[in-house]
Amino acid sequence: MTIFINMKEVSKIVKGNFLYAWLLPIGGIFFMVFGIYQLLNPFEMDNGGLPNWMLGIFFFPFGVIAFIHALDFRYLIIGKDQLEIKSLFRKRIIRKSEVMGYGVEDYEGRYVSGERIRIRTKKNSYKFHTSQFSSIEEVKQFVKGKPVQKDAFQKERISNTLAYLFLFVFMLIPFTYEKCKAPTDTVVEAIGIPVKVKVDLKILEETKDELRFELKEYKDFIFTVGKNKIPENMSTTDKQLIVFIMNQEQVAALSDKANPKTISVDNIDFLE
Repeated sequence: MTIFINMKEVSKIVKGNFLYAWLLPIGGIFFMVFGIYQLLNPFEMDNGGLPNWMLGIFFFPFGVIAFIHALDFRYLIIGKDQLEIKSLFRKRIIRKSEVMGYGVEDYEGRYVSGERIRIRTKKNSYKFHTSQFSSIEEVKQFVKGKPVQKDAFQKERISNTLAYLFLFVFMLIPFTYEKCKAPTDTVVEAIGIPVKVKVDLKILEETKDELRFELKEYKDFIFTVGKNKIPENMSTTDKQLIVFIMNQEQVAALSDKANPKTISVDNIDFLE
C-alpha cells in the first residue's frame, strides 16, 4: 500500500519580513550606485574635505554586502528533521541530527530590537532574528531539546566591537589624511583676492599696455597687470572681481608689509 504525505502538513514556511526582504536590497543598490559615482572621480574632494575614493571604498562594498545578504535569506522551510534556507545563490540545509547547540537572546538597538537565535552545527553557524523573518518561533521549536549555549553570541559581540573601532578609525581618516598630506610649513603658491572696483580697488594709472592700481586690503602696495589680462569693462563694472596672483615670490612679498613693493598680477576676472 502506498501512502502519500502532504508536505504542507509536515513543513512550515517562514517568510522574510518586508523590511529585510525588499528595503534592504533596495538600500544596497542605492549604496552601490553612490559608491560607484564617488569612484568615477576618486580624487575630487567633497564638501567635508574628504576624497571621493574614501567614500567610494566604504559605500560600494557595504552596498554589495547588504544586497547579497538580503537575497541570501529569502525564506525558511522547516520540517521535522531538517531546516532549509531558501536563497537565490545557494542551497543550505540544517539537519537536526547535526545541530550541536543553540542560543537565544533578546537584543535592543537604537532603531531595531527583537529576538535572535544562533544555531551551531558540526561545521557551520547560522543566525536568525525577528527583524529578518516574520517569526523565529518555528526555528526555536525545530532545535528544541538540543543543548543551550550561553556563549552563542560571544564572537558576534567581539566582531561588533571591532566594527565600531573600524568606524571610529574611518571617521578619523579625514583628519589624519589632511595632516599627512599637508607639509609642516605651509607655503601659499597662489591667491585670489575678491574685490570691487572703487570700493576695494583704486586705479592709479592706465597706459596702453598696463594698469596700475591699489587694493584696500593691501595698503602701500602697488599692483600692476597687463591690459590683455583684465575684463574690457573692468573700470565701470559693479560686479565683483577676483585678482589672481600665481607667482609664489609675489605672494610671499605680500606678507612683508614692512617693505612693500610693486606686485605683478597674473590676471583679473569676474567672480562667478
